[in-house]
Amino acid sequence: MFYIRLNRAILLAFLLCINTGLLAGTLVVTVDGSNNTAADTLQLTSDNELTGDRLLQLMVPVSAGAIKSYSYKTATALLMNLDGAYFIIGSNDSIAITFNKAANKYEIAGGRFPGNYAIYQAIKSVNAPFEKYRKADDNFEEYVQAVDSVTAVRYAMLNEARERNTMSREAYTWVSAYVKYLHLFALLFYKSSATFQKQFPQSGSRYIKQFQLSDFQKDELENLLPYALATVSYVTTIARLKDSSNYRTVALDHALDSFTGKTRGMLLSALMINSSFRKNISNDRLQQLLTQVNRLQLPKNYLQPITVACLKQLREGRPIDSMVLAGARLLTPDGRTITLKELLQLYTGKEVLIDFWASWCGPCIQSLPKVAKLEKDYAVCYVSLDTDKQKWKMAAQKHKIEKAQYLLINNYNSVLAAWLFISAIPRYIVLDASGAVKHVELRL
Repeated sequence: MFYIRLNRAILLAFLLCINTGLLAGTLVVTVDGSNNTAADTLQLTSDNELTGDRLLQLMVPVSAGAIKSYSYKTATALLMNLDGAYFIIGSNDSIAITFNKAANKYEIAGGRFPGNYAIYQAIKSVNAPFEKYRKADDNFEEYVQAVDSVTAVRYAMLNEARERNTMSREAYTWVSAYVKYLHLFALLFYKSSATFQKQFPQSGSRYIKQFQLSDFQKDELENLLPYALATVSYVTTIARLKDSSNYRTVALDHALDSFTGKTRGMLLSALMINSSFRKNISNDRLQQLLTQVNRLQLPKNYLQPITVACLKQLREGRPIDSMVLAGARLLTPDGRTITLKELLQLYTGKEVLIDFWASWCGPCIQSLPKVAKLEKDYAVCYVSLDTDKQKWKMAAQKHKIEKAQYLLINNYNSVLAAWLFISAIPRYIVLDASGAVKHVELRL
């Protein structure tokens, strides 16, 4: 049920790729451009579904009227996106892509492991019984049976693909974990049930008899969305059972004390980006959390969202402190020094967007065109955290930042960076017409 037909030309191209031998960790993409009248470029991407971080991006050339193959380095199984269609690739895979004129988009036409490209959508098509039981009476045992039935169907699909030998080993492992944590998340979803609370951590499920911390300490699964959802549900369930009135703070403490490595970073990030969660944490605890996560040296992709989430709670809606306005100093391109207060007085009555960037910051540079488009809506100020004045000026000239550009004196050690908890960039701050912080964003 997971086979996808290949047209003759693409099949021949794939046989050539496979017969010449693939290096471990190599993805071969063969593109059929016979339906194209002009050269094109297709984009294959893989993102962390929780944080939005880009894990992999491939820009694949399409030659009009020709079939061509390209090789890319890959290290593990990934969930890929092609024009809104999701499929899995292994670390030693080869796929064929063609352009569907009728649908006006590129599509997978086949590949070395046909099961890889169909199994994800098949698994997703089997829905968990959330809605039926959301407002039901306390019928947890019946709910568990329904969840087990759904999981049984998903495993049957997966095992059928494996028996047909149509899936790569890495893809099978990836989907197995995906199904397992969908199952765990589904069981934890019904946590309002009194029966569930009485039985926890014993679930009574066919697929898991007891919830254990070891199930939720798998750093290698950090980019798997069901793993993240299940881990968050596990921690908040424990916290609710321990102290239902203060469970958010209890969950935060549990995440810090009981978890390690990437999972701790993922968990803290997932908890804090939830606005309803962080709004019920005291400001003192948020300040303490910022100190803790910086001391823990969490990976940047988790430290940044946690910092911004805390900053939203602590700073949004507040005017910038007077000591910061007077103490933050900026350098103009012509060598003058001004305070932040003097800078903002130039835009009295206007909303101001401050873009904190630097010449060495790739994501900052990539976002500059987006920032430029916002100049019609805001008074935009570009504040560089460069330490080298010459590099700042050269980068500003190269990227055509011609007005309202400044260098933050003392960069990360300035009072402004401290007040805004800036430990990494990019960072975007919107001030309303009164000068109060309106928005704090990690990305545009």
